[in-house]
Amino acid sequence: MTIDRTSDIDSLLERCETGSRLIPFAFPIISLRFTRSWKDGSLFPLEAHRITYQNLLNQLESYSGDINFPEVINSKLPSTLRHLELMIFISYGEDNDEDEYSPSKILAPLIRLSNDYPHLESLSLHFEMDVDSIVDYFEHMDNQYLAALNHPSHPYSIICRSFLNSTLTSLRSLTLADSVAGEYTFTTHMYSAPRLFFESILHFAPSLQRLSLRMCNDASDFGEHLLFYTELKHYLEKATTLKCLVLPEMLAGEPQELVKYLVQDASIEIEGEIQMQNMVPITRPLQSLSIRCEGHYRPPVNNIYESLNMVKHLQVTPYDQSDYDFIPHIGSETTLTLTTVVYCDRLCQLLAENHRITTLYINPRAEGYKYNKEKFQAIIDVHPSIKNKDSVFVDAWY
Repeated sequence: MTIDRTSDIDSLLERCETGSRLIPFAFPIISLRFTRSWKDGSLFPLEAHRITYQNLLNQLESYSGDINFPEVINSKLPSTLRHLELMIFISYGEDNDEDEYSPSKILAPLIRLSNDYPHLESLSLHFEMDVDSIVDYFEHMDNQYLAALNHPSHPYSIICRSFLNSTLTSLRSLTLADSVAGEYTFTTHMYSAPRLFFESILHFAPSLQRLSLRMCNDASDFGEHLLFYTELKHYLEKATTLKCLVLPEMLAGEPQELVKYLVQDASIEIEGEIQMQNMVPITRPLQSLSIRCEGHYRPPVNNIYESLNMVKHLQVTPYDQSDYDFIPHIGSETTLTLTTVVYCDRLCQLLAENHRITTLYINPRAEGYKYNKEKFQAIIDVHPSIKNKDSVFVDAWY
């Protein structure tokens, strides 16, 4: 657990556990984050000091914890809360009122969101599905997968319909993520039934400015990718207030039409990586863009390299020496970051020949390559146009 603006939380916990009297805090607490349960699974011992603990909760602007914690389940957080992050573990099974772990019971706080926190500005939901019991769930339903997703008792259906039945006009940022990878995750369901999801988000957050889809890679082989990309594009066309989309970690399948919309027709900023093989020419200014090169794929259109100058901050992860072919086209308006280095001699040659590039960063993320920092530095020291000669290398060299 972490609490903002305190430096001795361990001694505080010890006093709570031993039954010592807990005095009111002498400073305001605006953010509370629970990262674990206490001892035998019981909640944080501050709850034993209910008056002081409730006073602490009433001050909060930001809260992070499990959806089944008492202050969340019992609506003890203040209605003025602005930032909420919830970890959601769902075990599939028959949904009934007697089972405290049934999806409808676990997800009840989501259904009440607009009533409990009408001033919420950011919401982050992290899902973990119980893979072992999902098979039993589908067998019990005796139905096909897609039909099961739309069944009223299915967790995915409960989540989407809770959004469809409420509206949070104050919400500006929404993050949806899988906490663990697996075959049946929130990602899997979103790929398979995307229209229900995006329609619910459009209704739930009509003033949304930032949408983050932190989807796990393992689910990229499941579901209808084209259907998902089509529905995402339709959502973006309707979400007139959106300013930024955080892409899934991997755009699997054939996302070219979505990519084309993002770099040519949309008016939003993009965060996340796009594979070079899926790129199309950029026709509008972009603040930033990250491109990953994998295998020996070449750009499908010749003028893609020239269009990269439409990006102010360009990050590239190369794989092969041919992946550096874009470097001669980088001009003075683009800041280039290379996240790893392969084929050092080829890179040095192209950098030496480009007299227009002004800002370069090399920030390697992958180990195992033999870097020649001295050779790079020698090229940079005498380079006629690179201005940040003393700050090109921004991470350790392996």
